[in-house]
Amino acid sequence: MIRRLSLRARLLAITVALLVAGLALVSTVVVRQLEAELLARIDAQLGPLATAAASMPPELMDLLRKRAAPAAPSQLDLIEEVRLAFLSADGTVVTTVVGTGAGPSSGAPTAGGLPRLPRLDAAAVEARAGRPFTVSGDGGEQWRTVAVPATRGTHASVVAAVSLDGMNSTVQRVRVASLVAGGLLLGLLALTGGFAIRAGLAPLRRVEETAAAIAAGDLSRRVPEPAGPGTEVGRLARSLNGMLAQIERGFSAREESEARMRRFVADVSHELRTPLFGIKGFSELYRMGGTDADAALARIESESARLAKLVDDLLLLATMDLATPNPTHTTPTPEALTPADLASRDPTPADLTSRDPTSRDRPSRDRTKGCSPFGGRAPRGRATGRGAFGRGSSGDASFGDRPLGDRAFGDRPLGDRTTGQGTFGDGGFTDGGFTDGGFTDGGFTDGGFTDGGFTDGGFRDGGFGVGLDLTPMDLRTLAADARADLAALDPTRAITLTGPDDGPPGSAPVLGDEDRLRQVVTNLVGNAVTHTPPGTPVRIGVGTVGRDAALVIADSGPGLSPEQAERVFDRFYRADGSRNRTTGGAGLGLAIVRSIVTAHGGRVEIHSSPGEGATFRLLLPAEPQ
Repeated sequence: MIRRLSLRARLLAITVALLVAGLALVSTVVVRQLEAELLARIDAQLGPLATAAASMPPELMDLLRKRAAPAAPSQLDLIEEVRLAFLSADGTVVTTVVGTGAGPSSGAPTAGGLPRLPRLDAAAVEARAGRPFTVSGDGGEQWRTVAVPATRGTHASVVAAVSLDGMNSTVQRVRVASLVAGGLLLGLLALTGGFAIRAGLAPLRRVEETAAAIAAGDLSRRVPEPAGPGTEVGRLARSLNGMLAQIERGFSAREESEARMRRFVADVSHELRTPLFGIKGFSELYRMGGTDADAALARIESESARLAKLVDDLLLLATMDLATPNPTHTTPTPEALTPADLASRDPTPADLTSRDPTSRDRPSRDRTKGCSPFGGRAPRGRATGRGAFGRGSSGDASFGDRPLGDRAFGDRPLGDRTTGQGTFGDGGFTDGGFTDGGFTDGGFTDGGFTDGGFTDGGFRDGGFGVGLDLTPMDLRTLAADARADLAALDPTRAITLTGPDDGPPGSAPVLGDEDRLRQVVTNLVGNAVTHTPPGTPVRIGVGTVGRDAALVIADSGPGLSPEQAERVFDRFYRADGSRNRTTGGAGLGLAIVRSIVTAHGGRVEIHSSPGEGATFRLLLPAEPQ
């Protein structure tokens, strides 16, 4: 039954019950103590009175019988309604004296409201030894009695008795007064306790109201914390607010993740749609005979390469998210890619999953052993050590397993398209060098990153599933190579190699994956070239800053607004708002830069303002020399 009551009602009921028990206990103890004290005082007076009567001389007895009230008997009135009974040796009452001040009287033992005495012979009186005892009277009243042996006269013993009606009346009045006062006090305390309990439970009501508001959708509500943070309610409020903050952050993160997923799907759909429609359009145009076969196939190949590069970039970002313990960006990909997932999507999954992941043998393709850029490659064989923009002269591989003797980053030679045919953005970097003939079609996509490097030889068989291929290296080498490559591709630009802060260049030793860091430099320098007018100076700085190795790419272009700079590393973000091939790709380059740098335990920063150019600073943990 009590469980159906509210907490406030239960607390109030328990409080009232405890108060009733406490007041009853106090009242009982007080009344009992008062009764015992009064009885002790009566005994203290009754005993000497009986002893005095037992030693009363015969002359005084005669005076009492003659109703002559001398001075001595007047002392009997010290105790109200005293009765004296003189007994014979066999316990028979011989005479009685009533000490009321009106004089003694003689009569039967039970006449005149006398106590009903037990038979007290001489032996019984001796046995009681003067100890007081209580007997009942004719009207049911109680008498306090003392029996002592007589020392004078003809009587054997004397019994002194006093009525307890006065004492009982006093005790009863005290008992009633205690009950009345206790009842009033109980009501007052119950009322006060009810208000106190209500005030004490007020924070719980606020918790209830807050929970109801949160259930209705207002996740910003918090429980008001009381003034005493060390109290139980204060600790509860603090804990609840912490939990509510975590819940709000979790819901916000989920909403943000869902929003990112929607943006991601929309961006990917948009980016995939353009090359797919291009392939479809030129296929239909060729089928209808509206264009030359070579031209149609060239455009189809170009759009296919663009599509493959986009997919490879997405795969790289997903892989970097897997390889980085705490990736900076958590933009969701269409699916969480794991090595097992990648293996299941390969055209020849049986060949890939039936062998040791660290194996370098490729039964599905004829490759040079040890050329995978991520999976424990053989030592690099570049003659010049360059290859950031497609200038590797000869060796095992640049980004993949295909030799670079006749290709830089791809299947098309760079001699007729890169130098002499255009600059970095016109004919070299975009159409002939970096995109169509260099980076995308032959090197990064078909021969390098996808087939030979990242997918088959790197990630699944020995790359990011295990970790980056970290070796001691110097960022100064990458900076010098990038300067030489850019000078060859765009001779009109003024390119300077300095330190991180415009001083002389210095050594920047790190422990890193050279191919991945070259890709970072490629993307940063390519970004500076793409988004600045031709001939705009570019500064490449390298050295150490504190405990970090630093590489700086700075240009004097139009720069970025604070809003653009804040989002420049977001996936699919384009500062110019366009998505055409003339001004760049899909907006994944800088996202790849941050992912690779984060996987190396470093960070990349941007400092830019409109009209003052943009400065990208790459910081990696420096290796002690």
